[in-house]
Parts: sequence; C-alpha cells; structure tokens
Amino acid sequence: MALTFENMEALLAALEEAGVVTMPPQASIKVVLTEEAQRLCKELGLSPEQWFGRKNVTDAGIDLRTVYPVEFQPGEVTPFYTGFNAELYSPKHFNLAYKVTTRTGTALMGLDRAADTYDQEFRSWKSPEYASHGWKCSMVNHSDEVIKFQPGDRIAQLIAVISPRLAVEVVEDFTLLDDSGIRGASSYLGSGLK
Repeated sequence: MALTFENMEALLAALEEAGVVTMPPQASIKVVLTEEAQRLCKELGLSPEQWFGRKNVTDAGIDLRTVYPVEFQPGEVTPFYTGFNAELYSPKHFNLAYKVTTRTGTALMGLDRAADTYDQEFRSWKSPEYASHGWKCSMVNHSDEVIKFQPGDRIAQLIAVISPRLAVEVVEDFTLLDDSGIRGASSYLGSGLK
C-alpha cells in the first residue's frame, strides 16, 4: 500500500490514540490588519484571510507581504512592514517559537531572513510603531542587484517550530566533561572526522 497524505494522517491519529506518539496541536496566531493592509486587500481583491496566502492545509507557514514599496540594497539588511499585528500562542504542553523564513522565490533572488525569531508571548501591537504599520520583519540581500517589491507582494513567511526549553547547566570548567563523542577531543568548529 502506498503511503499517501490521507492514510498517513489516519496512521498518526491511530498512533496518537494508542499513546504511541503525541502530535503537537495546531499553533495559533491572532491577527488584526492595519488600515493600509485592509485598503490593499480591497484593491487586490483579497479577503483578509487571503492576505496570508495559505492555500493548502499542508502549507508550512503564512505569507508575509509588504504594505509599502521596499527596496533591498545589495549587502544590506532592510526591514519591511507586514500590515498586520499579531498575538502568538502555543498549544498546551508545547513550547513554540515563531520564525520568519525565506520564500523559495525570494531566496532565488538572493534574499534571506535576518534571523527573526519570536517567542510565543510576542504581541506586536504593543509597539506604537507596529500598531500603525504592522509587524516589522527584516531581510538581507545577498545578491549584487537591488531587489524591489510593491505593496501587497509576498516577501517571506512565518512558521511555527517546536522549541524545547534549553536547560542551562553552569560548570566549573570543561575538563570534567566527556569528550568521547563523534567530534572527539579537538572538535572546535568541526566534526573531528578525517
């Protein structure tokens, strides 16, 4: 039997019901579009939900559009406003981080995200700057060309990722730690493999 998306869902549901595997519930984000984004939705013939571009339940994230013209200069980090404010949430028993990632098309142009990571309690509307223009994200242009976008263009996407809590252990020094792992004793910036 071929494994399809439909029978994969059924299999995972059965495993979860049997207590073999626990699937994380859906992440949640509440949004309010700015006045400019609402105007652009009308101009572009988009519903408020279509502003975020999710067409399929299997889409990894939601699209982040710009509400203003933006030019990404070569080698520079440039912010853009998304036209919405958000409250991020995590389902019970799961710690999520929300990350801005590059869309395939913008990555092929030479754009990359500028390390935007947001905790689950992030509330963009609490910033006076964001309240009127929307959440601000940043991208870096690795190409040699100026890359331009017009209002309503999709630039990046927002995804939710499971983020285990990091436990910090303070030690006196590292001489007492086991260095027998795959990297070996001299593993600074390398695998230690020859």
